[in-house]
Amino acid sequence: MRRTTTVAVAVLSVWLTAAAAQAAPARAFVRVGASTAGDSLFISFVERGLDAGQNYAYSGSGTLRETFRCFRSASFTPTHRTKTVAGSASPDPRAYTANANGVVRGFIYLDSTIAWPDFCGPRQETVPVHVCYWPEDLVDIVQPFDVYYFPDGTRICGAIEPD
Repeated sequence: MRRTTTVAVAVLSVWLTAAAAQAAPARAFVRVGASTAGDSLFISFVERGLDAGQNYAYSGSGTLRETFRCFRSASFTPTHRTKTVAGSASPDPRAYTANANGVVRGFIYLDSTIAWPDFCGPRQETVPVHVCYWPEDLVDIVQPFDVYYFPDGTRICGAIEPD
């Protein structure tokens, strides 16, 4: 009788542990979106399966290509001269606290690190007018790491309104 009770408790314990492991959701990015914001890339996300109240930090990476145009200084009218320059994006890391349901809703930016080219003539200004980003990943940098990889070839482009 004692052996049967011990075996039954052991089986029940294993079953409850397995059920608890299945019930706990895995960490995962469930929604990721991106759009341009000026010459930056705005990446919004939702990550679930986190520890409630825990702090999490996020970063990302990618490359970009930015187009510049010459504008006349006196009238601020565009000329036909343009130049496109490629470079890597600089992340603007952010930290968030998971809510009571273990969810973080947040955003990060990827910023242009490109030095503005000096190709305009006298009495002209160099102005960024268009940008395309190729984001690579979004990373939850708190262990254990969680990474969202953008599909290969993802390109997000947008106009930059001159000031």
